[in-house]
Amino acid sequence: MFAVAVLPKPYNTLDLQSGQSVTVQVERIELGDLRTDDTAKQPNRLWPMARLFGRRVDQDDARRYFDITSRMLLASLIPFLQHAGAYGRRVKITAYGVMYRKRFTWEAV
Repeated sequence: MFAVAVLPKPYNTLDLQSGQSVTVQVERIELGDLRTDDTAKQPNRLWPMARLFGRRVDQDDARRYFDITSRMLLASLIPFLQHAGAYGRRVKITAYGVMYRKRFTWEAV
């Protein structure tokens, strides 16, 4: 998709339940890949990922970055985040659905 490098661990994958949301004040993003661990069932794979650096503003959270792997979310969010005026803005990401049918929406707030 857009991969440039494998991003280093630890991964803080954005994992929301249906109806949950997170609001982050965006500082910057890094684009790259997430490398899955090698298991007997599935060898190492690379997944497109964006590492969203910022501070969570809707509740206290010690994490300073969130790794986003949803291809549909990446396709709509990355053009906004790459725009010059996006840094410093707040982005609210909400999950809908479960497992393979989970979808995300986002809005600038």
